Amino acid sequence: MNRMKFLWGLLVVLALFVTACSDDNDPVDPVEKREYLVSADLVKSYSTVEAQTLFAVLQATYPDVAQLAASIETGVDVYKIVYKTEFKDEDIQASALVAVPSKAGEYPIVSFQNGTNPLHANAPTVNPGNTLYQALTLTGTTGFVVAFPDYIGFGASDNIIPHPYFHKESTVDAVVDMLKAIKEIKPLLKNPVDISKDLFLAGYSQGGWATLAVHNAIETNYKNDFNLKATMCGAGAYDIWAINQQVVTLPLYPQPYFIAYMVAAHKSLGNFTNPISDIFKSPYAERVPNLFNGQNSGDQINAQLTTSVADLFTDEYRTGLNSAKFSSVKSTLIGNSVAPWKTTIPVRFIHGSADTSVPFTSSQLMFEGMKAAGTATDKVQLIPLQGLDHGDAIVPAALSGLLWFNQLN
Repeated sequence: MNRMKFLWGLLVVLALFVTACSDDNDPVDPVEKREYLVSADLVKSYSTVEAQTLFAVLQATYPDVAQLAASIETGVDVYKIVYKTEFKDEDIQASALVAVPSKAGEYPIVSFQNGTNPLHANAPTVNPGNTLYQALTLTGTTGFVVAFPDYIGFGASDNIIPHPYFHKESTVDAVVDMLKAIKEIKPLLKNPVDISKDLFLAGYSQGGWATLAVHNAIETNYKNDFNLKATMCGAGAYDIWAINQQVVTLPLYPQPYFIAYMVAAHKSLGNFTNPISDIFKSPYAERVPNLFNGQNSGDQINAQLTTSVADLFTDEYRTGLNSAKFSSVKSTLIGNSVAPWKTTIPVRFIHGSADTSVPFTSSQLMFEGMKAAGTATDKVQLIPLQGLDHGDAIVPAALSGLLWFNQLN
């Protein structure tokens, strides 16, 4: 009897020992450790030779690409990630394209926020072969993890129609939660690498505005999560209220879908209380709600509108924006603008001096406002791209920012 008790006791001790060892040493299913990342699916891998070939093609038009080509040190694996975020106080899933170096090491993140796009088929995860996305993806070969958020309303969340265009809270949440999800990606990588806390932000047009908003949020609320090193904002509409006021005074505006997109989005969100017919004349007022369903490109939407400001907008909207009637429009646009503040992190504003879609004054006023708010002169720069319009400045602005990040990395 005593012998049996001893044996049973020994078995219990051994069982406890094995359990304890399992808890301490056995690998934990990485799924249980993920707070933000849902999945990561390999889309394509690029070798250093493929990167060099593409850079050689770009170099013929943009000679400074040679500096990127000289810095190539690894191939990249490109993933579509799905991650958790929130929209209108509800849990949703969003997606992003992420390029990860295939060579072992520790790498910082570059997050690139793309410009205005109403077409679902052109979202980064849906069209990773897009020339611009592909070129920027391959900058990961110089030693960065490069990320492209789809934004809410595209990719994994394309059931949210219309995309919440120029809605600051959801844009910041989508980008920050993507960055947190990337921190959890290592166990799912084909070639596992370490991802440092160092972060660089870049974006153009809508992406320039989004990038500055994310910069402010990280500096204010997420200092312990990321070490933001530098930010490049290209041709962003930072004060969307001021730009809207400027647009209605023009005889012609070449991108009417920018304004229509914003109206459709904020009307859908319940932020604009005016009927659309208070803002746009017929037949455009009737068309706007159905144009931003994810199936139309910017050019297709522009073809359904008009570049004549007097024909597009109601007379009351053009002349009475500051009246009580349009108070919800004013408060919404001011609330979703990015106000200047004192930053301690280097930021460059890059903008085509001949931009007819987002006026150069948008960057100029933000640059002056950041300095007036107390930002040191060595922390903020304004770089005009002489003679370039909105579309012409995309690649030069992105290239300038990436070369700067390479110097700082």
